Amino acid sequence: MYKHIKTCFICKEVKPLKSFDINKDELADSNVCKDCSKGKQCARCREVKLLENFKHDSSRKDGFYPTCRTCINIITDNGDPVFTALRRKVEEKREQRRIDRQFNLDYLEG
Repeated sequence: MYKHIKTCFICKEVKPLKSFDINKDELADSNVCKDCSKGKQCARCREVKLLENFKHDSSRKDGFYPTCRTCINIITDNGDPVFTALRRKVEEKREQRRIDRQFNLDYLEG
């Protein structure tokens, strides 16, 4: 009955089938419409934004950081407690590595 429409996985809008690309890897219809495939959904604000609004991250499958630049700026500017705790841990580990390195150098020198 509804063979010519489909719901986009990201924007949740019902659109005609011609609004979806064919996924060449799986030889099946994509679940993301053409409009949403040009962008990405932010993990924090849940808005679909263009890829230029995301930082590059080569360790991710899609090559972009999951949080948009706007949300990252909000987190870092407002001192988000989770972000602050993570930052503190990273700085403590960095300082410990520096101390260990210096100890090893002093030990090797004699």
